[in-house]
Amino acid sequence: DDELAFAYYAANHRGEGPYDRRTYVARYARRAFCHYRYGHIERAFAMVFALIQNSGLRISEALALKVKDVHLYNDLAKSVRVIGKGDKERVVPLPEAFGRMLGIWIAGLSKESFVFAKGPGEPAPTARAVRFYLHRLVDRANIDKRVTPHTLRHTYATRLLESGAQLV
Repeated sequence: DDELAFAYYAANHRGEGPYDRRTYVARYARRAFCHYRYGHIERAFAMVFALIQNSGLRISEALALKVKDVHLYNDLAKSVRVIGKGDKERVVPLPEAFGRMLGIWIAGLSKESFVFAKGPGEPAPTARAVRFYLHRLVDRANIDKRVTPHTLRHTYATRLLESGAQLV
């Protein structure tokens, strides 16, 4: 758990700035990994939010992800294979710092396990449960703007554009 907490911190520490919707979610997720009082499901939700922000996956794609869909190299998750809308398969690269964290997260899980399973051999949480949990986080932070998993997906696209990438 200490190794995962450190990897998460390294992947998401962006300095001290004002709280907006994306920095609040990132800071919540970082705290979830750094404090042992959070249970497995809270950590799983934090990982889902981090995956969406670091890959741009849809919530349904993130929750359907199985360990066999994660391409590992030296315990580092390099990319994920997802089946998106219209049954189109695509491979999505992951940033190295987040890939390290995801590699630690899935270590020891069977290939057929869901990455974000509620427990061993169980299914992943529903998209509705993840949305509800995010809504509760946003309420606690007194953020007036609407924040959804899709907003986090847009955050990824915005970061790509800010770094000079061109979206196709």
